[in-house]
Amino acid sequence: MIRGVPGAQFKRVCTGCPLRERCTTSRTGRTLNVHPQYELLAAARAQAATDTLWPDEYRR
Repeated sequence: MIRGVPGAQFKRVCTGCPLRERCTTSRTGRTLNVHPQYELLAAARAQAATDTLWPDEYRR
């Protein structure tokens, strides 16, 4: 967790990585944060992708 937000830090791992320049420009390494509402957003995306009636309800 980073400052109360779920995520990951790859500071030391990035140091010797041959793909570092393709992944991050940060001098301290890559940091990933996960949105606090990630699971809710993922469920909404899944519904939008599979529910054929969803676009009609969305446009109302």
